[in-house]
Amino acid sequence: MKTVLIVNGTMNFGGTEIMIMDIIRKLHNDFRFVFLINRKKGTIPIGVFDEEIKSLNIPIYYIDAVWDVGIKEYERQFKAVIDSVGAVDIVHSHLNSKGGIISRCAYKCGIKRRIVHSHAKIIFDGSLLSKFINNVELKLQRRWIKKYATDYWGCSNEALPSLFNQKHIKSNRSRVIHNAIDLNKFIACEDGVLKRELGLGANDIVIGSVGRIAAVKNYELAADIVKVLWSRGINVHYVVAGDKQNENAVKYLFDALSSDARFHYVGVRNDTQNLYKGFDVYLGTSKREGLGLSVVEAQASGTNCVISTGFPKLCDMGIGLVNFVDSSDPNVWADKIQGLLNNKKKLDKTDIENAVKSAGFDIITETEKLKGYYNFD
Repeated sequence: MKTVLIVNGTMNFGGTEIMIMDIIRKLHNDFRFVFLINRKKGTIPIGVFDEEIKSLNIPIYYIDAVWDVGIKEYERQFKAVIDSVGAVDIVHSHLNSKGGIISRCAYKCGIKRRIVHSHAKIIFDGSLLSKFINNVELKLQRRWIKKYATDYWGCSNEALPSLFNQKHIKSNRSRVIHNAIDLNKFIACEDGVLKRELGLGANDIVIGSVGRIAAVKNYELAADIVKVLWSRGINVHYVVAGDKQNENAVKYLFDALSSDARFHYVGVRNDTQNLYKGFDVYLGTSKREGLGLSVVEAQASGTNCVISTGFPKLCDMGIGLVNFVDSSDPNVWADKIQGLLNNKKKLDKTDIENAVKSAGFDIITETEKLKGYYNFD
């Protein structure tokens, strides 16, 4: 049985983490999995999936973030974990550009397979100085990836170039592994759960967003869109689910909307299928996404979506539920949502199921692919 070291951040609800959990649930009897969690120095983060991971007899180790402790100390901590774990056949990094230092450490520890997995289209925001520093780091990490990684994976074709050159992308070591979903969970979901939780009536209109409150998710635009709808007399409730990760983004969203009873922040959830099922429209305003698993999950729930062109075309399964908006004007978005509320497309479960499978977002199919790739030498 091969040992696979999964390297990631805290295992909370996110597209990458949900995919990882679906994989280990199905493959933990075929491989010996071990988790290595990168953390802020001196902390022991508790992820929402930690107890389930441990219940599968999968150990969790922690390592300080490389820029908190420096390269040499990071390498020392990494080696200490490997020495504790024993022989490792595969290191699978899900930390985007940090795959450079991770593959370098794995190489120095003599690990044969060093998979770097790109989950995002990497573009930096912030001041000129911060963007300069981040791009310098990315350049260094890409150099290490080129030198030390053996396998070049991405959640989409759009995500691959962020970390890999064209030679790597065209090689037989390059793979696209979709952030697939447990289809049955969404197909079989009961209707009305969210509205009952919020005390809403069956005819109340609900727009929702699912995703961490961070700058890249552009909740500022989402808040402005909702305010435009309210100003037009459209009585919509806006539901947001996700971890509060960016102070400025959180402040803008809550300052703009929280005084109105039609705004509902429901925190980090493990029942996102109930949320999507309760939305009349899913709203995704992200500046960019590697894939946008939330849009796939929304479609699997039969929910109409209005999303930015920061989402790759790949997330649209072609069943008429996705509407792209290429604008930063909240009035343009409000027009699209208003029109959609008056003319929502409805699909039966069979059409949805066939579309998810045909588009490659069924976790059973993707897990079988990944199982074969792990066994690929």
